[in-house]
Amino acid sequence: MSGASLPSSCQPLMMRGSVMVDRRRTTPSARPLVRRRRAVALAAGLAGGAMLFAACGSSSPDASSSGSGPLPKLRVVVATTDPSSTPVFVAKQAGLFAAEGVDVDLTVAGANTVTSVTSGQADIAQGGALAPITVAKQGKDTAILFWALGNKAAGFVVGKPGITSLDQCKTVITSTEATSPFGWVTAYKRALGLDYRIIASQDVPAISATVAAGTNDCGGSTYGQFTSGIAAGKMSLIIDPRDPSKLPAAVRDLNFIDSGFWGMKANLPPLKDQLVRFVRGMEKAMTYIKDHTGTQLAELLYQREDWKAIPKADLAQLIDSQRFAWLPDGGRITEQAWAGVTTFVQNMGLTYVTTSDPTWSYASRVDMSYLDAATR
Repeated sequence: MSGASLPSSCQPLMMRGSVMVDRRRTTPSARPLVRRRRAVALAAGLAGGAMLFAACGSSSPDASSSGSGPLPKLRVVVATTDPSSTPVFVAKQAGLFAAEGVDVDLTVAGANTVTSVTSGQADIAQGGALAPITVAKQGKDTAILFWALGNKAAGFVVGKPGITSLDQCKTVITSTEATSPFGWVTAYKRALGLDYRIIASQDVPAISATVAAGTNDCGGSTYGQFTSGIAAGKMSLIIDPRDPSKLPAAVRDLNFIDSGFWGMKANLPPLKDQLVRFVRGMEKAMTYIKDHTGTQLAELLYQREDWKAIPKADLAQLIDSQRFAWLPDGGRITEQAWAGVTTFVQNMGLTYVTTSDPTWSYASRVDMSYLDAATR
């Protein structure tokens, strides 16, 4: 497929095949902050970030395209480099944020993703809706401003050899309570009237490892956590959201904000300009993704050291496997979608989340003003 066209101001960026490559020398201050890849749960914040710079119109990585000074900065944190959050990486690595006039400081924060936002060290985070809901329950006002991942992307379930359906599972290991995978495992249990024991683990690699070892019957997470075990014949998919027709009828219509961008409500208005530009960059990323193959996108992400923990060929396949889930409804969260979120979390046992309570109303927890401004 042909590459997406570049803004004329992005002259420092060159093309290698259909993938943009920054050929400028990297100064020590602009080198990536390489962090050890930690596979942590989605809803605490799926996906990692890029510290490489691709600024347009200047040899300085943080200079504005007009040359008048540094671009306004937006500090974004994600939990890990998971293929399910490819769009934000693509927007950063391909220079799409910079082309929109915002310097996105994208950092992999691991288990500190949520606290980075609540403490003010970051402006927004990518994570499941349970993260801002949990923070709001603590009396800290949050807002979700963009839907990044849905369609049960965190709802894959595997079983050890011999297990072919969820009702055969006696134990299901998944991520911790404030994560989307935990939410889906709980939602399936309630919707189908099953009685398996849910094991919440902070060690995400253990989800796949314990199923492969036969210690647990089943495991729930994103598809990327299970690919190697499936390829080795140590587990098989028993819930595959990519084909809704094969899902149990009781769970077919369920949906959830598996991952979105959120922040502390009081901190967002002063950042309106940066947030609008960020949203535009995300929208351009989706066009870029549609115009490129998984192999080309993997090549782009491989400019970061922490993506190299995943073999490039595997990464390309994982990227393609996630295309069904990115930016539902263009990132827009409607009132109807929010009502579905509240029903979802109520089914998880969080009965205090109800739209009849102003704390959990659409107006209180969702802010689409930045998306509205970006699409005018």
